Amino acid sequence: LCSEYCSLAGLGLELDWRDGLRPCLGLRRLRIRQCELTTGDACQLLRCAQGLEVVVFVGENLHGIADELQGVPTLCPTLRSLECTDCNLDGQDAAALLQASPELRMVHFQGMDLSGFKMPPKLQLEILSMLDCQLTRRSVIRIMTLCPDIETLKLCGNSLSAIHEEDAQVPWPSLPRLRHADFRLCELEPGDEEELLRSFPAGSTLEFRAFGLEQSTCGISQRHVLFESSDESSDDQD
Repeated sequence: LCSEYCSLAGLGLELDWRDGLRPCLGLRRLRIRQCELTTGDACQLLRCAQGLEVVVFVGENLHGIADELQGVPTLCPTLRSLECTDCNLDGQDAAALLQASPELRMVHFQGMDLSGFKMPPKLQLEILSMLDCQLTRRSVIRIMTLCPDIETLKLCGNSLSAIHEEDAQVPWPSLPRLRHADFRLCELEPGDEEELLRSFPAGSTLEFRAFGLEQSTCGISQRHVLFESSDESSDDQD
């Protein structure tokens, strides 16, 4: 189901047949873009489509959805991919959505203030993209610690500088399956690039600068380090 640039306000009421009854929708993929959904509408739609595998929300105001999800251990039991862009989520909302979707493998959040986000435990994410989400260094280290199976990690646009001196002393966790990481525009501390290069497996591709032209002087052989927004890469040799 794909719905864009229309009004679905009140959809949740139409899908609520009272006394716990609701329709069973055989949807596998859902994309909603700027359709004036409320958090109640969105949650009721997801409850009615328990077979969903892919969900995309763009431009919907879902702030406060964590309150709707209180007491709901699993909202989407088969959901594998979740994307929310410009949906006014906060850190608690984002964590609640992930907590309610235990089978997630791919998550994309973009253009939201997710300050205070705490990655729920026991997720087996393989692809995680959180762009321009106001994440902190501490939040990202928790993410990397709890999701060691990540193969693609995109964090462009989050300030990962150390707010407190002790934050800089916490090592970056290793991600043994990592293939690609994006740390562009992340305000990394001096020495972070070298440490990240050592933490990630040989053969992985790392992006550190959006427009820089200099090549890193550190690294591991057979690693690709990208410094520009183009697809060009350079082999970084000892």
